[in-house]
Amino acid sequence: MSWIKWVSTPKVQAQQAIYFGETPANTKACKIMDQLSKGSCAQYHANAPAAYFNSIKFWKTPVKACGNGQKQLHGLHEVAGKPGLTSRG
Repeated sequence: MSWIKWVSTPKVQAQQAIYFGETPANTKACKIMDQLSKGSCAQYHANAPAAYFNSIKFWKTPVKACGNGQKQLHGLHEVAGKPGLTSRG
């Protein structure tokens, strides 16, 4: 099994969600989460409706070119500590 398939399994997603305190990407992790830590499924929104998951915006590391012809984004070393320079996901 490739690493990406393994890390996406419900068991691994449940473990990661509890360890890092975040919502798992695999919604089937909910049952396992509650077995590992009672109430964690609801605490980390693993049982939320699809609309919740669709509202999540994932971090994207800033890059020199935005992909839209503009150069508003910068390398991470240039962004660190500079207000107003953010990433778009």
